[in-house]
Amino acid sequence: MQKDWPSELRIVAMFLLLDIVLVCTHLLSGSQLFDLDSEQNIPTFYQSFKLMLLAGLAALHLYRLIRDRNTGTLERTFWGMFAAGALFLGLDEALTIHENAGALLSGIIGSEGTQTYTEIFTAGGFTSSNWLLFYLPLLIAVLVSIVYFARKLYPSFGRKRVILLLAAAGLFGATFALEFIGTKTGIWMTSVYELIMITEETAEMMSVNLLLYFVISSGHEQHKTG
Repeated sequence: MQKDWPSELRIVAMFLLLDIVLVCTHLLSGSQLFDLDSEQNIPTFYQSFKLMLLAGLAALHLYRLIRDRNTGTLERTFWGMFAAGALFLGLDEALTIHENAGALLSGIIGSEGTQTYTEIFTAGGFTSSNWLLFYLPLLIAVLVSIVYFARKLYPSFGRKRVILLLAAAGLFGATFALEFIGTKTGIWMTSVYELIMITEETAEMMSVNLLLYFVISSGHEQHKTG
């Protein structure tokens, strides 16, 4: 008799199906309500929900690890940072914080500071969205941290979960690269931009799916050994 799919695979398959429906609806409807490139619409809130769910599951896993006195501080730190990062991304998606990153930073460090920072890149030929520049240090820190934790926690996570984590990180980084390419002068709002934008949004959705699988399977593994 064929075995049932594990619950994490069923959940990810459900979200994958919804992702495909959203992409198809964007292509076929032409409505701003389903436009992957717009804010404050169904795709935005759907992705925000997935990230919030991811944050909640990671926080629940962290709570279980805290109760398990055999869990090391490094692993707890990872899950705390993971939950906080997913929560921030979920809020950012829903509230479009990244679109106002320049104004928010100007209020903290002053407009001269942000202008000087962006001019360093524009002088070198940067012509894409400015919010990418403000998020670039954060992106680098996140990717370096993921590689560090994946290496240090490999004995605890195992090969399968480390691959999931690194693959998700790779897709997450790719979304920034695609955003940079798509919003460059000469590509912005062309037919090429549409293709890049859909690829970027799909990569973002896939990265969250992989992370959901990673978190749920981690919870199941902890439950077995706990």
